[in-house]
Amino acid sequence: MGVCAKDIMTADVVCGLDTLTVQDLVHLLRKHQITGVPVLDSEGALVGVVSTTDIILHDEDFGEGPVLSSDYHRQLEVRDNTFWDEFALHDVEHLLVKDIMSTEVWSAGLETPVEELVQIMYDHRIHRILITDNHRIVGIISTMDIFKAVMDQTLS
Repeated sequence: MGVCAKDIMTADVVCGLDTLTVQDLVHLLRKHQITGVPVLDSEGALVGVVSTTDIILHDEDFGEGPVLSSDYHRQLEVRDNTFWDEFALHDVEHLLVKDIMSTEVWSAGLETPVEELVQIMYDHRIHRILITDNHRIVGIISTMDIFKAVMDQTLS
C-alpha cells in the first residue's frame, strides 16, 4: 500500500477556541508558525476551522481588494513575519474566531491514501484536513505536508 494519512500527518494538533479574539488567534498562529487551526467550543467539540485567509477576508483595508477564488493557490508565508508586519490587525480585532471561522470541516481517516487527500483538498479548495479516529482529532495534514510527501517520494 502507498503513503496514507498516518504517514504524513502532524499528530500534535494546535487548536483554538471559538471565543478567542482574532488578535489572540493571530498570536497563536504566529507562535506556532502555522496558517490555520481547528476550532473547538467551550466543551471541546469541533465547531470549525479558521485560517489566515478567513482573517484577510474580514479585513476591510488589507491589500488591493477582496481575496478572490483565483487567489486560492497563493500560500501565505508566515515564518518570516512579512505578512503579519503588513497586516492591519486593528481592522479585525473586535471580532471573535466564531465570527470569521468556516463551519465546514473536512476530515479523513488514518488509512486514507494521499491521493484521496489531495483530491479532497483540490475539490473543496482547502489547505488542511483533520485526521480523525473514532471521532477524535488525532492529526492534521496541510498542503505543506502533501508537498513534503511528494518531495520525499520524488527524491527517494
